[in-house]
Amino acid sequence: QTAFDDALFAHYATAQLVRIDAVTLAVTPIGKPGLLTGVQTSPDGSLLLVDRLVQPFSHAVPVEMSAHVTEVWKAATGDLVMAMPPLPAEEQVPIHGVATGPRNMRWQPLASPTLVWVEALDGGDPLATAAFRDAFLRWPAPFTGSPTEVFRLPQRYAGGQWLASPGQVIVTDYDVEEEWLKTRLFDLDRPVPASEAPPLFSRSSTD
Repeated sequence: QTAFDDALFAHYATAQLVRIDAVTLAVTPIGKPGLLTGVQTSPDGSLLLVDRLVQPFSHAVPVEMSAHVTEVWKAATGDLVMAMPPLPAEEQVPIHGVATGPRNMRWQPLASPTLVWVEALDGGDPLATAAFRDAFLRWPAPFTGSPTEVFRLPQRYAGGQWLASPGQVIVTDYDVEEEWLKTRLFDLDRPVPASEAPPLFSRSSTD
C-alpha cells in the first residue's frame, strides 16, 4: 500500500540465480540479483529464459499480474542476450480476458534454442468481435529479425502439450461464452490454419 511496502517487498523478493556443482557443491552466481519470478533452461542448456518483476509495483493487482520483463541470458555467465519489451501491470485486463503482448512464453522442446508464445489478437477482451483471438508465434535464436506467426486460434489459448516428435504440439483453445474446448494437433514445421489442423477433441468444459 505504501512506498515502505514496496521497499520491503523488493528486499525479500530479490533473488540470486546460482549454479551448484553436483560433485564439489561449489556455488557460482549467474547474472545479477533481481526480482526473479521464473527461469527456464533452453533444451541445449546454453541459454536461460528469465522473467523478472520491474518497478514501480502495482498496488491494485496480485504480484503475478504485476509489471515484468522477459529476458534471455547466457546460461554460463548470465550475460544478457535479448530482452522483450517490458509488460505493464495487468490492471486494465477485462474480466475473463488476458493481457496483451506475449503470454505463456517458453522454449520449444527438441529444437535448437527457439522461443514460442501466444499473443491476443482481440485486445485480450473476450467480448470483442474477432475472427481469431490468439496467435501462436515462434522466434529462434539469435533472435534477429521478427518473430514468425505460426498459426491463429479461433478462441483463447488454453494450453499445449508437446509430443515426442519435434515440432508437434497438441493445442487447446477455449470459447468463454460457449464454455467449449477444442483440441487440435499442429506441426510447427508444417503450419496450417486451425481449420485444417487435425481435430482431437471438441467438448464442453463441464464434461
